[in-house]
Amino acid sequence: MTAQQLISCLRLKYLEGEGGYFTRIYLGSKRTDSQRRIGSSILYLATYESFSSLHRLAEDEIWHYCMGDPAQQLLLNPDGSGEMRLFGSDITSGQMPASVVSGGTWQAVRPMLKGQWTLFGVTMPLAYEQYEFERGNAEHLKHQYPEYRHHIERMAEGEVNEFP
Repeated sequence: MTAQQLISCLRLKYLEGEGGYFTRIYLGSKRTDSQRRIGSSILYLATYESFSSLHRLAEDEIWHYCMGDPAQQLLLNPDGSGEMRLFGSDITSGQMPASVVSGGTWQAVRPMLKGQWTLFGVTMPLAYEQYEFERGNAEHLKHQYPEYRHHIERMAEGEVNEFP
């Protein structure tokens, strides 16, 4: 199956501001004590060329690998630490089927090589709100997280360089 076939079959739309393709599959009801909805979930397709570029959200997010090629997830934590996680189905080689991203953490997700794609389910315990989305500034983040400079450059919007 190709990425274009998935986009068509699942009726995915381009995700402005972040990259990739998505469709909402769940939006919870409003809580009685606030206007905030409980939970939301999307299907999200990252391709090598259009991926989840550096951004952060105010709330927690849970990524579930569904199918496709292995993908890397860059996490840059508020305390200055960071890590790379690897999504995929080969758990014995260190790939993982799910990842929890705490609110306030800079993140990006991208298949590892040209021509690859990865399909995810992404769930938020409190429903996604557009105003909470913040796009990352690669130049600023490279200074704040120098150890991850190389990865930041490859996971910033518009970059299409291969991973080492």
